[in-house]
Formats: sequence, structure tokens, C-alpha cells
Amino acid sequence: MMSRPPIGHKRQSSQSMKKLLKEWVRACVTRPPYNITITNLSKSFGDGKAFSALVHSLSTVVLKKEPYSWQKIQTQTPLQRMTLAFNTAQRVLRVDSLLDADDTVGYQDQKSECNEYL
Repeated sequence: MMSRPPIGHKRQSSQSMKKLLKEWVRACVTRPPYNITITNLSKSFGDGKAFSALVHSLSTVVLKKEPYSWQKIQTQTPLQRMTLAFNTAQRVLRVDSLLDADDTVGYQDQKSECNEYL
């Protein structure tokens, strides 16, 4: 007979995964040239900079060159940043877009969707 996991086991596992995911994102985007502060995985993605930095960081490793100018990202609107990041993630990293750039700007209310996409 299979035993059931203790009550709260799934929650602890989910919390551990979220913590690991946040640590991984921080490792990718808190260093230069990005210097993005990640407080949580919803609010920190609202302006598109953190997501753009993550995609830029990973794509640079794959391509061995910048997929887009990081300096240019600083002058773009949140929607422009998210659109470029989603398009680059799909083209370079082969990650299908589960979210729409229009729906992700402001991210505060879409924590689970952001976690799932990452």
C-alpha cells in the first residue's frame, strides 16, 4: 500500500521550487550589466526589465553574442521590452510563448503565470 505524503508536503515542495527559481533568476540578472533587483517573481517583472535581462543573459550564452542591445532596452517601454524578450526567447531559446506581452506588462496579478513561464 502506498503511503500518502504528509499534509503540507506539496506546499513545502512548491515553496522550495519557487525559492530555487527566484535564486536562479537572481543569479542571471543581478550581475552587471543588468543589475536588476528581484524582490519577488511577479512584481519584479512588471516593467519588462527583469525578463529582458534574463532572456538577454541566456541568449548571449547560446549565441555567444548579444541578441539585442542591452543599452537600447533601457529606453524602451515595458511593452516593447516584453515583446522583444518573448520574440527572442522563442527565436533563440526555442521557448514557446505561453503568455502575451500585452498581458504581462504590470505582472503583479499574474504570479503563477510568470512562475510557469520561467
